[in-house]
Amino acid sequence: MRSFLVALQFLTRFNIKEIKGLNAEDFGRSVAFFPAAGAVLGLCYSGAAFLLAAYCPQFHLLTAALLLVLSLYLTGGLFCDGLMDTADGFMARRGREKTLEIMKDSRVGSGGVIAFFSIMLIDFSSIAEIAAANSRVLPLVMFAMPVAGRFATVAAIRFFPYARNEGMGKAFREYSGGTSLLIALLTTAFFLSPLGVWAAVFFFAPLALSMLFCRMASNKLGGLTGDVYGATCMLAETCFLASGVFICGNI
Repeated sequence: MRSFLVALQFLTRFNIKEIKGLNAEDFGRSVAFFPAAGAVLGLCYSGAAFLLAAYCPQFHLLTAALLLVLSLYLTGGLFCDGLMDTADGFMARRGREKTLEIMKDSRVGSGGVIAFFSIMLIDFSSIAEIAAANSRVLPLVMFAMPVAGRFATVAAIRFFPYARNEGMGKAFREYSGGTSLLIALLTTAFFLSPLGVWAAVFFFAPLALSMLFCRMASNKLGGLTGDVYGATCMLAETCFLASGVFICGNI
């Protein structure tokens, strides 16, 4: 339970006051429960999607905007920061050390702005399309999306080395343990099961894209960083939503 609460507190804006004395091992053990924390977020998104579909069924664009704002608020923009830092580093087209230096800079450059708005535009369009095509499916998609995104993050942590000598991401990598991936996989499979026969598509498409991205990042940096973990989650969520546009009418 402690590991789950640590994951929930780190990945969301929910403040769990009972957790005290956190250390690197606590953060590492919490990795297994990233998808479970995503499910808590998914319940919030799904509930909002259900209410919007029930009471504002004709306002698809507004529904998409409100759900995006909700996701940004409940996560505190944690993964957005990672996405923008990663984009700034990669789009600079420099060597490994300079790229890592740029990614560590707290300032946001043009690459980060472009990446953020590109992802937001695709997410917004996808949610609006799903709401227009089949509003009954939207709550299911919004519930499962953060679960799939956080499993992709777990896979990135377990399958690739860490690029820096220090950082919180290093604790996730070193102390997560070999069973974290299995626990996260079983949890993800359970939460994606309501999608029925399409669960495999919703699962493998985001995972494949995120792993290709991680491979590219690892080749450039000699491993991954916490920023790349965040970017991986956002890419997986975007791919998940885009997949939903093409198959939501068949669920």
